[in-house]
Amino acid sequence: MQSQGHSVEGIINITQQRSLSDLEQIKEANRQNRILLALDKDFKTNSTLFGSIREGCGVILIESADPRSAKVIQILNRVLKEISIRKLRGKICCASIDKISYR
Repeated sequence: MQSQGHSVEGIINITQQRSLSDLEQIKEANRQNRILLALDKDFKTNSTLFGSIREGCGVILIESADPRSAKVIQILNRVLKEISIRKLRGKICCASIDKISYR
């Protein structure tokens, strides 16, 4: 993503912590005005996160049975070509190899 000109930060690099809860990740992304990229389906199903998601730039949830980086990058490249940053704000973009939807 960086090679395509996107500003990318790992949540661990930013916070210097080994792990953060889903809510803490969303809050950190919101604080930095960044889109959160996730592989964890909790972002789509945990209703306690929705309020914080609505306050930020949004979440891109990669849905893939194959979490290897090549598959994730393929899905993410498709999302980046097709999404509107304005449309993503405050929403979850659920993306798989054959479908992109918003919640």
